Amino acid sequence: MKLSNIEWREFVKSSLSPSLIAEHNYCAAKVYNKKKLGEIQTPIMIAGQELHEQQVSEIVKSLGPSKAVKLQTVLDAMVVSFRNIYSALNRRRIIANSKEHKYAFTVLPETGIFGEPDIIDCSNGKQPIIIDIKTTDKLPNEPWNDHKLQLAAYILGLQRLGFKSTHGILRYQLRNDKSQTKEFWIQLDDDLKQHIANSMQDILRIINGEEPIATDNRRKCVPCGYRNSCKWSLAKE
Repeated sequence: MKLSNIEWREFVKSSLSPSLIAEHNYCAAKVYNKKKLGEIQTPIMIAGQELHEQQVSEIVKSLGPSKAVKLQTVLDAMVVSFRNIYSALNRRRIIANSKEHKYAFTVLPETGIFGEPDIIDCSNGKQPIIIDIKTTDKLPNEPWNDHKLQLAAYILGLQRLGFKSTHGILRYQLRNDKSQTKEFWIQLDDDLKQHIANSMQDILRIINGEEPIATDNRRKCVPCGYRNSCKWSLAKE
């Protein structure tokens, strides 16, 4: 696979995101419904996105002006991502991706994964650390498995660029008080790698028409945007 021969736009268009891997783990029916009905934004999702944008925009602003780069191939995207992270390590800076400014991507050409990590902390000057932000109504005692998988995919993206990152941070914060946070260090181990590989296979089967094994937890259905349109929903109104 020659990365310079893979058109960037086509790769992004056909790729699967780390967030989709997380959604599959939360409830595989979400993959089926998203393919069939498209993305449905709930008020909670929108509020979380707005809060996220506020935070990363502050980081992006601190980085100063940046030069726009036109990406034509997958290799272009990976080279730009590597250079920006390498530069941030040398300067001991924190970089982030906002709607308007992209500094580094998660690109796994062999498995077709593409994503945009929230924050990459390069302040230690040695190895980049992904910080993935999650908003919640209650700070958890343990990290959620679906969030661990999403973060693990981002860490794999750093390794694919040649960095030796083995850990990342899940940062949970309250929706109504962003000063209240809780962080978990997540190690990328063989179990997470295998779980990602298995999830990717199942996601592809669902996208190709196979019916998913939906959650049997009604509490997962209640906040879901597909709760009234999903044929497996346990919480239809």
